[in-house]
Amino acid sequence: MERQARDQLDDSEFDSLFPYSSDVAGDRRRIWNVRVVGFISKPERTDELVTVIENAVNDRLPEFPGFAGAMVLRSQDEKRTLLVFSFWETEKQAATTRWEMNRGVRRAISHMVDVCIKVQTFQATAAAASGTTNRKPTGMCAVACA
Repeated sequence: MERQARDQLDDSEFDSLFPYSSDVAGDRRRIWNVRVVGFISKPERTDELVTVIENAVNDRLPEFPGFAGAMVLRSQDEKRTLLVFSFWETEKQAATTRWEMNRGVRRAISHMVDVCIKVQTFQATAAAASGTTNRKPTGMCAVACA
């Protein structure tokens, strides 16, 4: 229960990670530049890998210019599969900041990872009506790191 409480973000914490940008019509949209890195952990190492990645994200990613936050997603169907979403101020930072190749990060996770399955960058948007904020999704198994 303690982990579940720790893993839940309240609206103000979530909102502070991701600023609003205005679109042409004046509606408020959230726009994120996201780098997604997928990993498959070695058998029986998933929990440890999540902890080490969370620590690496908290310790090392703030050193990179433009880093805005991150979350680690664990697959409910494929227990060894993890996705790390890192959020960046610009598209260029998301595309070129190869944090997963950082020597310290690689050293910390290499003995727990079978393979890095994919690295992609995205621009993600979410619409929100003026005067409202995003609400916590239910059933989300993400761990937020910032």
